[in-house]
Amino acid sequence: MLNRSIILKHRLRPHEYQNFPSPRPTVTKVLIPIDGTDLRSGAHSFFIGQAGFEAMAEQAFGNDLRPGSRDRQLLDLIDNLPSLDPFGAAGGFDHLAQVFLHFGARLSGRGVCDRGRSAE
Repeated sequence: MLNRSIILKHRLRPHEYQNFPSPRPTVTKVLIPIDGTDLRSGAHSFFIGQAGFEAMAEQAFGNDLRPGSRDRQLLDLIDNLPSLDPFGAAGGFDHLAQVFLHFGARLSGRGVCDRGRSAE
């Protein structure tokens, strides 16, 4: 289901700070479309790390987002990025690309990749 979700960075509004034990100015938001063929139908959403996050993730995704799962590792990496903008992120696109290459290498059990080549 994560592959049908929309993931974005969200600037918290003052009334949303109460949902976090230690709020940050920007958080990762996951939107789950109600109807995957018509986004005008709206979406369910939650913030990574908000109060009740684990229960909401389990309800929406079952075991797919349990801690340590592949999708959860990916979401945690995305959550730690300052931005999803490849040109505005610290270090630009190269930084974002290296994060995803590193993530892929960790999942496959190989060494960290360097521009598509496995480090051996």
